[in-house]
Amino acid sequence: MALADTLILMSGMEGQLVSSSKEPAANMRLVRTWHWAWTDTRGQDETTTDAQGRFRFPPVTGRSMSARFMPHEPDILQTITAQSANGPVEIWSASKSNYLPNGELQGQPLHVLCGLDGVPGSDNDRLFNSLCVIDSDAPGREGHPQIFEAIEDRNHDRVARLIASGVNVEARGFGQRTPILKAAMTHSWTIAEMLLAAGADPMVPDEFGITLPAVAARSRLKPESDEGQALARVWAILAERGLIGLVFPPDQVRTMVAEGRWPPPPQ
Repeated sequence: MALADTLILMSGMEGQLVSSSKEPAANMRLVRTWHWAWTDTRGQDETTTDAQGRFRFPPVTGRSMSARFMPHEPDILQTITAQSANGPVEIWSASKSNYLPNGELQGQPLHVLCGLDGVPGSDNDRLFNSLCVIDSDAPGREGHPQIFEAIEDRNHDRVARLIASGVNVEARGFGQRTPILKAAMTHSWTIAEMLLAAGADPMVPDEFGITLPAVAARSRLKPESDEGQALARVWAILAERGLIGLVFPPDQVRTMVAEGRWPPPPQ
C-alpha cells in the first residue's frame, strides 16, 4: 500500500546509449511510455541523446486516492524505444510493482548503460527484459563513484550488483579512499569482506595515511554481531596474507608512500 500523496510510476533515469562497438549513439530520439494498470493511465514523453549518447528522463508521478488506501499490487509497464535509422529499438522494458523512488532496483538509482544493437555486456547482467545494464562507472552522490554511495547506505544488495556489473573496486572517493577502506571506516565489515572476495587491495592507503589493517586493529565491535563476525573473517584473511602486522601510524605511512616504500612486504 502506498502512503505518499505522490506515487512514483517510473523513476528518474540517467544513462548512455551505445552501439555494438561501444560508440556513443549521438542525437538519438528516445520515446518513453508507461501504463499504470490501477487507473488505466497511459503516458509518453521523449528526449534526445547528446553527443556522448547520454540521456536523462525525470521521474513520472501519479496521484490516486484509491491507490493510496486500497491494498493492491502495483503494475506499471515501462518502455523506452530508440528511434534509430534502421527502425525503432526497444531498449527498456520493465514492470514496476511499487510506488517507491528507484523502486525498480530496490532503491538503487537508475544509472544505466544501454545498447542499440544488444546488451552492452554479459546477458546475465541484463536489467529486466531490456538492453540495459547498470552503469557502474556513473557517478553517485557528491560526484564519487556509485560504490561509495552504496557503502554509505549499507546497501549490501546494491554493492553486490555493482560488483557483479564490473565496478572498479579500486576507485577513489573522498581523500583518495578506496571502497574497501570506506567500508572499514564505517564499520561495514560485511561489505569489506565482499570487496576482498572481489579482489580489492586491502593495503591501499588514503591520502591521510589510513590503512585497512590499522582500522581493523582498532575496531571494537561485539564479536557475536554480524559485523563483528565479518571483522573476524577479514582479520583471518589479513593474517593468512601476512598483513596483520603491517599497522603503522598515518604519518609513517605517508612517508613510506612518498619514499616509494609502500606497500611493505608481508610478514
